[in-house]
Amino acid sequence: MHLSVNRNSKAALKAYDVLFAQPVTSSGLSKSERDSIIISAIVNDAGETLVLSRFGDPRWDLRPFFDQSNVSEGGKFVNWDASLPVELIDDCKSVAYAWFKRGLPGSKPPVARGITTLVVASALPFIRWLSALGVQRFSDVQPIHISNYIHHCKSESLRPQPLYSKLRIIDFLWVFSAETISPLQQFPWGSSSLWRISGIGETRGVSAANKNAGRTDIIPLNDQAMIFNYCEQVIRETKADLEASGVESFTRRSPKMIRCRDAVLYVASITSGMRNDEVIGIDAGAWRKEIVDGVTFCWVTTVEHKTGKGRIDYLVPELTLDALELLAKCTIPMRRELEAEVYELEQMAPSSRSTEHLLRLEKARKDSKRLFLCLNGSGNKAEGLAHIEVLGQAGSNEALGSTPFPRTV
Repeated sequence: MHLSVNRNSKAALKAYDVLFAQPVTSSGLSKSERDSIIISAIVNDAGETLVLSRFGDPRWDLRPFFDQSNVSEGGKFVNWDASLPVELIDDCKSVAYAWFKRGLPGSKPPVARGITTLVVASALPFIRWLSALGVQRFSDVQPIHISNYIHHCKSESLRPQPLYSKLRIIDFLWVFSAETISPLQQFPWGSSSLWRISGIGETRGVSAANKNAGRTDIIPLNDQAMIFNYCEQVIRETKADLEASGVESFTRRSPKMIRCRDAVLYVASITSGMRNDEVIGIDAGAWRKEIVDGVTFCWVTTVEHKTGKGRIDYLVPELTLDALELLAKCTIPMRRELEAEVYELEQMAPSSRSTEHLLRLEKARKDSKRLFLCLNGSGNKAEGLAHIEVLGQAGSNEALGSTPFPRTV
């Protein structure tokens, strides 16, 4: 017996089922019991649990929990720095586990990306800063330490939201203090709050536009027009090339395929208002036209992860659907390669399927439906090791930033 091609990935991996069965808290457990808590695992066809990472491991593998399409494989791990004080690391692990398991009071647990962001952007920088001062445990942290760290973070000229994210582990250490072995001894924000200290409260609402609250600069209209016109030109040339050369000429390494993908990525992003994750998550054919009272409406369906809305429809102009249709044709060879890889992986005997095999199989299944594809490792890996996968966020940034637009842009 083997996994069906159409089997839902959550049903196949059952990662959340395994997490649900773990202790609700690490507090009160012995070190060996705590270190044995399963952070991530998958379940094979025989119903066996294949553990990927445990609480005590120096690296947490969160791959089974990621549904976002644009997250690179490397971004799905938490690497706990073994060179840092053990007690600081262990208490941050307990806090991260509690948040992942139960969520904050009154709110649901975060997605896996919330955990990786908390550790990379907040926990590890704070631990490194404390370690440099010789602080070995959170119970030794004094108000002067917190005050100096806030000053240190503000000296980096961070805007309110990034500052909030960087200081957030301190708030979590207080909220989840019962989870820690050496808890903070005093409320970290004095008579204030993280919300106010980071400046978020001052940059919300109508006045936000005048207080530099946005994190992304708006593209000047003239530049926007030139980029858009360039992308339209690429799309026109690709259509002509497709008619003349046929779809088989659009291989995974062909510059014209990459050029078309990048142009369509820009057009789809700028005309839909989608986040990068939502654009990259568009499946081939996940769009439609409706005529209501003589007016044509064009819709693209994708999954919205950030606020948990799930599958939603975006209203787009007809030219966006035309661009997506074109890319769907140009990526047929790449999607065929992925389908062939899925078939090959499915033929392997169930008894010889490793955790890496099952994870790759699930990812290949998902990616075989996608439009925005690339060659793993940007083609730098040996031919036998390279495989096709969905374009990640870093790849998207490179695609949009390195495309040879006219010099006047």
